[in-house]
Amino acid sequence: MPVESSSNSYCTGSQLLDYHDARLVGDLLSDAETRIAEGSIPTNPKVLAALRRASGDLESAALVGGRYKVTDLEMLTGNALEYRIGLVADLAFWHLTKRRFPATKIEDVTGAQQAMDTLELLRTGERIFGVVEVIEAHNMGTVDVSQPVDRRPTTVQMARRFFGRRNHEE
Repeated sequence: MPVESSSNSYCTGSQLLDYHDARLVGDLLSDAETRIAEGSIPTNPKVLAALRRASGDLESAALVGGRYKVTDLEMLTGNALEYRIGLVADLAFWHLTKRRFPATKIEDVTGAQQAMDTLELLRTGERIFGVVEVIEAHNMGTVDVSQPVDRRPTTVQMARRFFGRRNHEE
């Protein structure tokens, strides 16, 4: 059975720089102690790899319970779209930090712990994206309250037709 996955990351290199300082990202990309220029960061292969990995993290959490499909994640709009972009940007920044400084603790990287916690909440369904099918699945069913309980027919009244008439009934 083929695994469903997007061919694109859910955040671009430019969007990553909207959420994280270009100087910090440039320093994390450098293996030669020379900061990578801001203009080349969005297309840097290491950035693109981190964004794909972070997108994979998101898919892994969101698709696990069958609540979402890849197309749901790709078609988000408005605030949910911006939330998805920020989440992937924070995860990618964490992956870039781990790449450069493997001993770094997750709580020491801005946004990383919150992003990982959010993935867990998405996985368990405690937090959702604004997809209509998922929202409707979380709504409870309705109860018919058109008649007050004391005026509804009782079991005896509903079963009366199954039994014969008695002499004392009219």
